[in-house]
Amino acid sequence: HIPLPPTGPVALSETDLRAMLDAFSDGIAWIDRSWAVVFLNSRAREIVSEAGDVLGKNHWECFPFMVYEGSPWVRHYHLAMDQGISSEFVEFYGEPLNIWVRVQVRPFQGGIIGFFRDVTAEKRLEEERNLYGKRLEQVLQATTDGVAYIDREWRITYLNQRAKEVLGASSDLIGKDHWEEFPAALDENAPF
Repeated sequence: HIPLPPTGPVALSETDLRAMLDAFSDGIAWIDRSWAVVFLNSRAREIVSEAGDVLGKNHWECFPFMVYEGSPWVRHYHLAMDQGISSEFVEFYGEPLNIWVRVQVRPFQGGIIGFFRDVTAEKRLEEERNLYGKRLEQVLQATTDGVAYIDREWRITYLNQRAKEVLGASSDLIGKDHWEEFPAALDENAPF
């Protein structure tokens, strides 16, 4: 016989609550109305460890790199603190952390609570994909061959410059149905 968990509300001790919050893979930070850092779970402490001990200190003074013209940190944190509006953003945090973070910020007990995840590895992969994509585009545009890509629904999704020239494309064909644009291609005697 396996015991079932209790039903109904369960009173958690502070120790149990801290252990539960420490089990999250996201960092969790609670900031009070005076902008003091009230709580950090273990993942948050790990992520911001380079900033030193920030508990009880002013958030903006501990993380001055967040404050600049057009800062999403300032905008989103104030939206939650001043207007009670939850939001999410991804942003780079420079020295001393040097990480990209995905941040969800919500109003919480007269202050705000932030959930944040280090997404530096994801951003590096995205940057590499973009770089390889640009390089591939350069190669495809430099080749003397016409290159076209047609998806499974027969929509034209890519044409390099040479393909546009060969096809005599007078308008943008991207997104259009290959068979509708080139009905002669259905002719078994067509040269293509």
